[in-house]
Amino acid sequence: NSHFVTENPVSGDYIFSESGESFRSNNRKRYKGENNPDIKSWDPLSGKFTMLTEWEGKDLWPTVENGGNIWFASDEGTGEYNLFGFSDGKKEQLTHFSSSIGRPQVNASGNRIVFTLDYQIYTYDCTSGKSEPLKVDIFSSRPYDREVSFSTDDKISAFDVSPDNKKIAFVSRGRLFVSDVKGEFVREMNTDPTERVLEVLWTSDNKTMLITRTNGGWPNLYRITSDGKGPEQPVKVGESKARMVSLNKNRDKAVYYFGRSELRMTDMKTWDDRLLVNDEFWFRGSQPGFSPDDRYVYYTSYRHFETDIKLLELKTSRVINITNTFLSEGDPFWSPDNRYIWFTADRTAASYPRGGGETRLYRIPLQKFSKPFKSDKVDELLGGAVSKPTPAGAIDTTDLLRRWESPLTVGPGQSNPYVIDMDTVTYVLFNSRHEGKQAVYKLSTRPFGASRVEEIKGLRSASFVSAGKDYYAISGGKIYKVNIKGNKADAIDIKYDFTRSLTAEFNQMFYEGWTVLAENYYDENMHGTDWKLMKEKYEKFLPYVRSRSELSTVMNDMLGELNSSHMGFRSTGDEQKLRMNMVTAATGIIFDKANPYRVDRIITYSPADNIEAMVKMGDIMVKVNGIKTDNSHNRESYFLFPKMPEEIELVFDRGGKEVLVKLHPVPASAINGMLYDEWIASNQERVDQLSGN
Repeated sequence: NSHFVTENPVSGDYIFSESGESFRSNNRKRYKGENNPDIKSWDPLSGKFTMLTEWEGKDLWPTVENGGNIWFASDEGTGEYNLFGFSDGKKEQLTHFSSSIGRPQVNASGNRIVFTLDYQIYTYDCTSGKSEPLKVDIFSSRPYDREVSFSTDDKISAFDVSPDNKKIAFVSRGRLFVSDVKGEFVREMNTDPTERVLEVLWTSDNKTMLITRTNGGWPNLYRITSDGKGPEQPVKVGESKARMVSLNKNRDKAVYYFGRSELRMTDMKTWDDRLLVNDEFWFRGSQPGFSPDDRYVYYTSYRHFETDIKLLELKTSRVINITNTFLSEGDPFWSPDNRYIWFTADRTAASYPRGGGETRLYRIPLQKFSKPFKSDKVDELLGGAVSKPTPAGAIDTTDLLRRWESPLTVGPGQSNPYVIDMDTVTYVLFNSRHEGKQAVYKLSTRPFGASRVEEIKGLRSASFVSAGKDYYAISGGKIYKVNIKGNKADAIDIKYDFTRSLTAEFNQMFYEGWTVLAENYYDENMHGTDWKLMKEKYEKFLPYVRSRSELSTVMNDMLGELNSSHMGFRSTGDEQKLRMNMVTAATGIIFDKANPYRVDRIITYSPADNIEAMVKMGDIMVKVNGIKTDNSHNRESYFLFPKMPEEIELVFDRGGKEVLVKLHPVPASAINGMLYDEWIASNQERVDQLSGN
């Protein structure tokens, strides 16, 4: 594992270090231990190894000049990498920066050393002992400040269908959209463009959506209306992550995890939000939910590093642990008939510390129900008395472990059950690998007759929602309508182009990444690091980040401040390969030269030249696509897009009243042709006048 090898031109020795802490984890600060890197030398003639430094922390990045003098970086003294050398064979600190330097390199004559400091290039004068930044003037464009075009096609991360089965709300690349249920007509919602939307759920009024959206990096709970007439309204905000939101059957209550230890509920009639229970939820767990009668909330929490399924009785706040096995159970789903809780578990292997084994599908009857009687069906047919079934809803907690049922006869690998009662059949949809591939399957159970397992064609791994009598799924970034009885899923193609600023996206990733560690790091004292101070230290570099690789550098350097192993940040994206071309969306409106936002005239046969547009001379443009214009800015900047939009919305001030105008823009080249046609028409008119027709 020797690295940073350099030859001493005087002695012929090879100078190097050999530790993963200097090679792969040189961003990790203040490490001390048996894997610490030292500066070493090896004489190839004698085969002798020599330890040049023996500091318990990090000595790394050796560099040698022609005279044989050695310099390197070390965190001895300050805990930050500074420049060191040797004086009379002893280690000597040469710089005293409060931030770490990086990769020092000496020139051949040994009078200057170059290194990085706070992502700038510095030089050290070996004679005077002074350091100064190297002044470099390089022209650099910032294409990532511009809006970049993306498509929702195959890139949907979350969705829900409105209760009236007419609208789909979905999330793509952190943006929120609403479309018709066929995906033909799409509108982007007015959420904060500098933040990221994660989840979306329709409420009972078919108009309001409950979303989780980052707030300075923290995913919080908001509501927004689908008419697009207002921004998000906060429901529960704070320095904790809101996640895994579920609604009750009537869609007027929501339950969700907030942070590592809170389960909360929101009443969407009053928008009151309250704490239900404190428990160990960590950053994982399974989706919580409501019982069909709203008497209970179910959830999972950790105990001895394993997850249990628990029920909270809302009226009494009584908590029932229905598994309690010291193994992990998850993916709970309360059956619509209120008789069973379905879930997955591995009954033979703990998940800690190596992740557990293969999970199987189980269910627990909430009471000791008897099987249905065929004689009851005969009595019902002949008009006789029928025995009444045991009422569902109450829970018998005795001998719960003995009541586990395993309804499948296939191999393991199940997850995410979703239960449907349709006619007299209960269908359980679930993801599974029992046939050697990842797919979605359907278990059909009937009161009389054998159960059957069949694959749902078209889905690989999915989660489901319902609207009316229809069922939908999301799988592989696409939304599907699921034919339950036909065992197939048909994709709903939603192809909508939208734009995002990569600079804003990189900033959002930085803050959300910081919050992940702030909330979930195993040591509440953050290894003695002031984590808020680290955010302030590194966020000042965000204005200079120009690519994902530079964002990764900043993020990994910040993570290194925690002095933790097995930590890192990596981000990739195809947009880095794109040329950031921009197009002008031309409308045919000619603006006044003296007042660049005042309409002077309309080009004939241009997009603005129609009876519905009604753009008038003297109108003052005040908004473009909802963005207020600034008279000090170049007007044409509001019409620059990475891809030609199908529509553009302009708002004009007409005598103190705002007028909204929608247009279908065209490329600027098309406008040139229209101007040429106007010129021809003008010349023709002049010829006609002078010639008397």
